[in-house]
Amino acid sequence: YFANRGFEFAKQRQDKAYLHFLKGLSLKGLKNHKTAYAEFENAAALGFHKDSVAFQLAELNAFSLDNFQQGLRQFDALIVKEMKLEDTWFGKAWCQQHLGDHNSAIDSYDQSLSFNPDNGMTYYYKALSQLMLKDSVVACHNFTLSYELGYERALRRIDYHCVDWYSEEAHTITEIN
Repeated sequence: YFANRGFEFAKQRQDKAYLHFLKGLSLKGLKNHKTAYAEFENAAALGFHKDSVAFQLAELNAFSLDNFQQGLRQFDALIVKEMKLEDTWFGKAWCQQHLGDHNSAIDSYDQSLSFNPDNGMTYYYKALSQLMLKDSVVACHNFTLSYELGYERALRRIDYHCVDWYSEEAHTITEIN
């Protein structure tokens, strides 16, 4: 509502661009993803900060619209510009994972973790790719780490996949990642 009202008063191009960006954020929050995408594109066309728009479009493609190839290209472009590196590496990994490239996804999750080694969610999704590659010992280690870092969702995976992991032998691994 307020963004629409703002358009009535906005005279300058940059003000209109900012309003389109704000409207895109609002619509994204309301899960109206396709319309949000269009608003972000409008903001870009009017000259709003290209990197901010590119990040929003990449997130929508990866996490909401299932356009993983496009999201991957967009996250790669953002990584080259060194923008929001933890989030961009996570987004890239997410796209790779959903495209079935689990080795690359693990590498990208590791890059994301290099910026924030306490992100339990990242360890969780890394472990999912490790399971797909049938590396259950390392996956169970990362599910456990994920849970210890507060990502509650990991407990279900631990209970299902890691029953045998809690042996003395598995805990002697010093450098598992």
